[in-house]
This record gives sequence, structure tokens and C-alpha cells, in this order.
Amino acid sequence: MSSNLQLCCCLMLLTSVALASLVENQASSLERAPSLVYKGSRLRCYKYGDARIVQPFVAMQLPSRSRVLRDPLGNGYYFNVPLKIVSHMKLPKTSRRQWHMFQIKRFKVQMRQPACKSKCPQVSVLAEWRKGDSPVVRFSCKRRSICRRLLQSLRFKGERSRSLRASLRFTFFGQAKDMQFSLSRVSLPIINAATRPYPKEFWFEGDKLVLYTIKANIGVSAYKTYTTEQNYPAPRDGSLPDVYRSHLVDQMATVASTGSWEIVAEMRKAGRTVAQLVFDGNPRGLNKLSWFSKERLISSRPFWIGHTNFNFFSVAGHAAIKRYFFVNYHYAGCPGDIGAFMVSDKKDPCPWANQYWRGKTPVLVYSAYQNVRFQSGSARSADNFLVYMRFKRPSSSSAPAISEAFEFEPSKILLFTVKANSNQKAAATFLNSAIKSRVPKSGNLPSVFRSELIDSLSTLNARTGKHYIVAEMRAGSRMVAQVVFDISTKRSKLNKENWFSKERVVSSYPYPVGSKFNYFSIRGHAAIKRSFFISFSYHGCPGDRAFWMVSDGRDPCPWANAKWSGRSPALIYTKSRRPLLQKGGAQHDADRFLVYLK
Repeated sequence: MSSNLQLCCCLMLLTSVALASLVENQASSLERAPSLVYKGSRLRCYKYGDARIVQPFVAMQLPSRSRVLRDPLGNGYYFNVPLKIVSHMKLPKTSRRQWHMFQIKRFKVQMRQPACKSKCPQVSVLAEWRKGDSPVVRFSCKRRSICRRLLQSLRFKGERSRSLRASLRFTFFGQAKDMQFSLSRVSLPIINAATRPYPKEFWFEGDKLVLYTIKANIGVSAYKTYTTEQNYPAPRDGSLPDVYRSHLVDQMATVASTGSWEIVAEMRKAGRTVAQLVFDGNPRGLNKLSWFSKERLISSRPFWIGHTNFNFFSVAGHAAIKRYFFVNYHYAGCPGDIGAFMVSDKKDPCPWANQYWRGKTPVLVYSAYQNVRFQSGSARSADNFLVYMRFKRPSSSSAPAISEAFEFEPSKILLFTVKANSNQKAAATFLNSAIKSRVPKSGNLPSVFRSELIDSLSTLNARTGKHYIVAEMRAGSRMVAQVVFDISTKRSKLNKENWFSKERVVSSYPYPVGSKFNYFSIRGHAAIKRSFFISFSYHGCPGDRAFWMVSDGRDPCPWANAKWSGRSPALIYTKSRRPLLQKGGAQHDADRFLVYLK
């Protein structure tokens, strides 16, 4: 017996499995026979006259780096779990009877019990066994979070895994002794499942080991409940309590030494993640305060906050005014404050924080936009704050670096920029593959720049690990308008034009762009040279409404020509959807248009 076969047989002994088997013969019925113990492995057997039919070893085999992927057809998310079928083992030879192995030819699978509770209508399973490939079970979900939860349930041994496996009914079709049979069974064992550490602690959404959580405006101090040892029982229903602190907060280094972990600080609004900081969980020097540092920062949402230029970045934050878990760039009086993340334990001295004060602590504030002052509209509130640990996820950040990439700001790769009134045609330059600008040695933004990466957009997500393309207008160094597009999905069809589409919009500033347009494309209204054009409606020049446009010529409407200098491009945006462009809505102070990866 090969070493692989011995491993599979040993795994059968180590995994106790609840099996419900039904075998049907097209010619006659079968009866259960005593199990066959062969070289330490117990195989289920059936009588067929004087012969014995032996069922093969079947198990789900979870790859160590399984990931949830976006369905290429755009119908949600999925992950695959291969099946391991061992049916080639040698059987006993006796004079009294013959032994025959059941040879599986095809199979089907159904989810028959609500293992995922109310989420089951959003989950489906499918058997796939293409010629030349291994058999797999595909789990499909409408939401990525549900698929991740199911994958984590399978990854770790425990009640969640047993419940999910018990919900799956497999029917295998094949033959033995020249007869056709079907074999049905549930609760297959799973290979490569790990034992979840700290099984009695609060595991949230399958893969998150919660260390601390607090709800906004409940009247207790976030800093005190986090830093002081408390005795909170782990919730049994899986929901977030108003406040919870695990004793593992005081044992972070010990927990981190059990595997490869990340530590996450997260804010949620109506159950949705709105802000997130991910830190390296290396156990060296790790404690309940040191993990929250710019040196350990791996990633952030909703934008990359960088590693430098902070005046506060710590759990203790600005203790004098009780701003904790505080990430801030600089103070310039309340109207000029720019930051990213804050948990406030008192009524704050600044209006941008106090707009969310409800008479009780804590107040959870994050910034929705990069480099935008809190008081200018970037300050947003959250409902829940969490600190949790999770095993590190496979990352595309290890993809090979791209030569000639213009990294002009932290975590940004410039694809295109043009300065207003520089006598350049924005759309024509962007779409012209013959133009390939050199990265300036000074690192400063030139009047016009076009990267050759524009011509290979379908591969950029995999090659760079960047998930978004950002189109942006700036006035000086200040961002005045922005639209963020997701390029992590439907990548094979992505090109230099269709990334700029309403279907890929993730966010926009200074207001949501919405979903109804008469123009939304790079070529825009080409007849009058309105490019990168996002327009809501035309009603003659006086009635036009739009989000923005890059004009490559003198426009027929007065609202566009108000500050025409005789040289293209003209950059025009709006601060609000309501005002008509010709009645004060059109803004002309932007002096640069950029397109970059982040």
C-alpha cells in the first residue's frame, strides 16, 4: 500500500463520521455486511450473493490556501472543495467469497439541512467532475461574507463543521461486479481540517476571534473597558453584544504564537464594514497597546492611510480629550483637522465629532475620504467597533512588481494625469496606445503623463494587488472630486475604456453619483468633446445637470465656457446634485485630472 493510501486510511480512523448509507442495485437489493478491517482501515461492506461489495474511501479535501472567488459570470461568489476518492486498494482474496470495490463514475450533492440557518436561500452546492479533473463540490453564495463563513466552518474541526457536513447529502453512481449501483451518504470526513485554537472563545462570522467590541452611545468608556481586565462571558448566539472583552486581550503574544495571525480594528455601520485597519500579528513585542501602530499596519479601508505623517497613531491617542484608537494626520483648528479613525470617550471639542454625540459614550468616527478635512464632510459615524484576530489570508501583494510604475504617493500607481489648460486632449491622449510617457526622475506630477499600464488593465489587479482605479480632480494638492472603480471583478473583459463605467463604481465624492445617467464613459459626448463625462440629464444648456466632465474644446454651453482660456482641457465638477450647472452648480477651480491605481 502506498504512503498516500496509508495516510488516507489513517485519516479514516482518526475522523469519526456519522454516515447514513443507502445502496440500491438495479437487479437486486443489498444487505449490510460486517465492515472490512484491512490494514488498520475500516471499510463499509454490503452483501451481494456470496460476494461482498466494498465502498471506497471518500472525503472532502480542503486545500490549505482555499479562497473565496468572484463568480466570472457575475452571479455572486464561490469556492471549491475537492473530493478524495480511494478505490484502488487491494482487497482480500478468500476461497469462500469474492470481494469487489464499488467504482464511482459520477456523483451529485444536495444541501438538505439548514446548516447556514437563514442564509441557506443564498447558498447552493453543485457537483463538478470534468473529464481529466478531480471531482469537486462548488459552494456558491450571493454574498462573499457567507462563502467565507462556510469555508471557515469547513477549515476547522468543531460543531460548525459537523453541522455543515451533516447538511450535505452525496449520491455516488457507479458499478461493481458488472452491476450498476448508487450509494448515498452524508457527513463526509474532511482532510486537512485544523483544530481551531481557543474553541470556547468568541468566534464571530466563522473566522474572527473577537478580542473586544463595543457599541456606540451605550454610556460606558471604550478605553477603560478595553484596557481593564473584565469578566465577560462569550456570547452563545453569535451576535455582537453591546460590550465584550476577552481575557485574550492580555495574552495577545501567546495567541499570536499559535499561528500566522492578523489583528484587525474595524468599524461597522448597520452590519457593514465601513472602516478597517489590519495589523501584523507577529508575536515579538506584541501586547494590548503595541499592536495598534503604524509600523505594523498592513492595509486599511476605505482608503490607504499610509505609514507616515501622523500626529497621533495609538490606542492611547489624545488622552487629554479622550480620543482613543486615534489615527490622525494633523491639527489645524477644528475646521482643518484631517484624520482617519477615532473612538471618542467624551463630548468632543470639535463640531465634526459632536455631530454624532447622543449624550452617551463612545462616539465612533472614521474618515470616508482621503486627505479631506473632517469638517468638510469626510467625518462619518459607525455603530460598532471591533478588535479581532484572524489567520492571515492569501494575498496578491506578492505578485511580481511592474517595471516603470509611477508610484507618486503612498500605495498609488499613476496611470494618467493632465493639467488644466495645458493644450492637451485628455481623452485622445488617454486612449492612444502609442503614447508611453517616461516616469519623471523628480517624482513630481508632470503636465501630462500616460502609463503603458493603461493598455494591460485586465492583468493589473493580479500583477499589482491593487483593487481600484481612482479618477480624481484636484485643486492644488486638494482633492475636490473623485470616483472609485472596482477592477477586481470580471477582469478578463477589462480594458482601457470599460473600467470607467457605472457598474464598477464603488464610491464618489463630494456626493454619491447615483445610477441614472445620459452619459457615463471616457469618450462621453464626443461630438462636443466632453470626455470622462458623467452626466445626469440634458435640458438645454440652462437645464443641464452633471457630476463632472473633462472638456477638450470650447463648449457650446455658457456654464462650461465660463472660464475657458482658449486651451484644453477644462475641468468642471459639481459639489451637489441639486444646482443646475448654469445656476452656480459648475465649479471651475480644479487644475489637475488624475487616474491611478490603489
